[in-house]
Amino acid sequence: MNDFLELTQGLLEKNDFEDKPNVLEDGDYIVEVNNIQKRTSQNGNEYVSVVLKITDGDATGRLIFDNVFFTAKTAEGNIKRIYKLAQMSNLELVTFTDIDSIVSFLTGIVGNTYNVSYAENNFHKVTYNAML
Repeated sequence: MNDFLELTQGLLEKNDFEDKPNVLEDGDYIVEVNNIQKRTSQNGNEYVSVVLKITDGDATGRLIFDNVFFTAKTAEGNIKRIYKLAQMSNLELVTFTDIDSIVSFLTGIVGNTYNVSYAENNFHKVTYNAML
């Protein structure tokens, strides 16, 4: 049978036309750093993607993406954020030469658990509060 036909019939039978948003609520979460990788935006700008997996509460298993961009306006502030996270994680601070060196450095936090605050509408959606 046609997939669209089955889907349509199922929705009609359930009378379920509400789109349920899959939005993570603002708040504090316990997360584990799952992955760190260099990515490229649609504009061609490279950035660092920190993938956090929620490990506690109703949102367990959900992912938060803490994407760190390095434009002329954001580079200094984001490197300071990385240094603050590194200090919290007891990593020895190093000088960065490029985005690859940042990614390599941040792999030292993969597997670490943190308490973070998440706020969808903030410039930095993720704030690292403490390493657990």
